Amino acid sequence: MLDPFSIAVMLALGGVIGGAIYVAFLTMEFLIDWFRDRAAAIQTNPDALAVTVAQELSSGRVNYVQGIFDQSKGTFSEARKVKTDSADGQVRQAHTGSPVAVWS
Repeated sequence: MLDPFSIAVMLALGGVIGGAIYVAFLTMEFLIDWFRDRAAAIQTNPDALAVTVAQELSSGRVNYVQGIFDQSKGTFSEARKVKTDSADGQVRQAHTGSPVAVWS
């Protein structure tokens, strides 16, 4: 069962607009680089969280939505969808037990 925060993040995904990028092998470093480029947005807004959401597909693959989630608004201020063939162990481990991972 998902916790209320995970449910809120999953519902906010409906507002994520834009194309997806493709990465053959998703690494933790790839995710961290994107969050580092947006560090000011996270640090200046106490309600902003760096999150990724794993979306399991019927094909068995997993896509990820990476974004800055504003808890007070219940929306993503910025997000991107990452399509991938596979992800490294750190990325997969972060989503064990919940599709939503919060990064600090």
